[in-house]
Amino acid sequence: MLFLLYFLIMGLSGILLNHPDLLHAFSVSDTLVPASHSLDNGRKMAIRDTIVAGDKVFLAGRAGVWQSNDQGRRFSLLEAGFPPSAYDRETHCLHYDDELNRLFAGTRRGLYVYSFDAANWRQVARGTVGNQAVVDLLKIANRLLVVTPGSIYATRLDQDEPLFLTLPLQFRQSDQPSGGSLVHFLLKVHDGSLFGIAGRLFVDMVGAILVFLCVTGLLYWLFPRPAGSLLKDRGKAMARWPYHQHLDIGIWMCTFLVIVTLSGTIIRPPFLRMIADTEVPAVLLRLGQGESWQPRIDKAAFAADKETLWLATRSGFFTAPADLSTPFDKTELPVPTTGMGTNVLEFISERELLIGSFRGLHLWDKQQGKVRQIDPGDSNKRNRSALLATAASRADRPR
Repeated sequence: MLFLLYFLIMGLSGILLNHPDLLHAFSVSDTLVPASHSLDNGRKMAIRDTIVAGDKVFLAGRAGVWQSNDQGRRFSLLEAGFPPSAYDRETHCLHYDDELNRLFAGTRRGLYVYSFDAANWRQVARGTVGNQAVVDLLKIANRLLVVTPGSIYATRLDQDEPLFLTLPLQFRQSDQPSGGSLVHFLLKVHDGSLFGIAGRLFVDMVGAILVFLCVTGLLYWLFPRPAGSLLKDRGKAMARWPYHQHLDIGIWMCTFLVIVTLSGTIIRPPFLRMIADTEVPAVLLRLGQGESWQPRIDKAAFAADKETLWLATRSGFFTAPADLSTPFDKTELPVPTTGMGTNVLEFISERELLIGSFRGLHLWDKQQGKVRQIDPGDSNKRNRSALLATAASRADRPR
């Protein structure tokens, strides 16, 4: 009974979180957010991307997009025309088009462009990108590539009204991994997506049953058997029904309740660290999917010297010519990543690729084939130089 209220909240919130489209337009006051989740000093993904262009500095993160015109001394929020809800305004990436003086922002729900002349945002690529999450923006020659977890779109940057086309993505089916992350598998078990929409609806039913058991359990506690007998004597069959069903439904659904509850518990700290490196057969992650395989894209990068497009996915790293004339080939990199994906993928020079995940920040020298981890607290001069080189490269070129 001590945990009944907690279980009730978990059942109700779990159903809603399993369908974010029902909630994305609603926000709550900052005062209701615990201090441990406050967005300050870059914590909790408060800052996801930065652009330095002369005296202008742009920051993107969970709160939206901020601009400074005095080299970062003061910032103002660019919010006119941006999504009003906190969920929708979370921004993953930016690209500043200095030729037409506009700013592109890839958000959790689509692509937006800011006109400095009109001083407002507007959503673009509704017919292609739509409300998909945009995970990266890349400039290649005179084209802007918009990368989502499952697709890549392109437009010419010399157009006042950008027209986006879908680029064909090809992956060799032989590159399908034999194993997948246990964390990812348990997440798909917990939300039911392992079996598509049918699985999600079944997990919703499990959540509804958890709520039903909590409510009827509370009734049993408040009105024990004598009260139940009184109801029976009065012939109120509808009132007696929850009492009769509490035990029967609880027994039949016990296994599913345990599976959903334990899978949700294990993918959270401190248990998450224990299973971070554990894999399961990849076939378990493809249940309910079609025959064609394509990895989920986390980040993208462009190697100008080789005219090559790099993708960081949940199934590893892939490369292909920038014109996508041939399928992506899997490229093995000696860089540790996690099942939660890659957060940083960027060439800071022609030979050095910066890769970041929850395993840390690593610099890969593709000519020497060596990897070194960058630790901001390390006194090693090479690490400090790498950090300075990274900052300088980002400041010298608008993205």
